Amino acid sequence: MPLELAISFGALWLYVRARQPLLGRALVLGGLMLALQLFNWFGPVAAEVTAGTSYLALVAYGLVTLTGWWMGKSAAKAPRPH
Repeated sequence: MPLELAISFGALWLYVRARQPLLGRALVLGGLMLALQLFNWFGPVAAEVTAGTSYLALVAYGLVTLTGWWMGKSAAKAPRPH
């Protein structure tokens, strides 16, 4: 768990430092990722994988992807190499 958190939030920190998106949007993405991780680790354990489990995972990944896109829209453009 600590390694997974370190990799995920380390990557978010590096992105925020390099591209400087709006801080509130970065915090929303970080909070969403943390909430989903906590649900994954401490939420109820399904007895078997069903279609509902797959749909829930698809919605969760889609939500994080859309939130990342939303955060990225506010980021500064990367400088062009010469």
